[in-house]
Amino acid sequence: MEGKGDTTVKGRNLSITFEDKDWGITISHKSDKLYGPFFDFHLKIVTAQDIKRFIPNWQKLEWKKCAEHLPFFIQYFAEDEEFKINLSKGKDSKTSDEQMIKEFNDFMKQTT
Repeated sequence: MEGKGDTTVKGRNLSITFEDKDWGITISHKSDKLYGPFFDFHLKIVTAQDIKRFIPNWQKLEWKKCAEHLPFFIQYFAEDEEFKINLSKGKDSKTSDEQMIKEFNDFMKQTT
């Protein structure tokens, strides 16, 4: 499984989407400031190995559900060293919250 990267104009977030999934990943620096290395992944393929650069302790993440104030999305977030990570999906998604987190973990187990 591979994702496609997209970086916001100001380089504050790296978003990763998957063709065959209805959920995605967003990574940002804990400072919420511009992080230049995100631009290396803009409109490029992003692998699990790439994400491990930012989230080395992915196996130990403690996921917390974000507040329900977002009208169209369900999000979970966690923090690891310097970075924050969000998993998000539309409220009409057929993927359960538990399945989304499991699929993320399965993706991250990939070595290539």
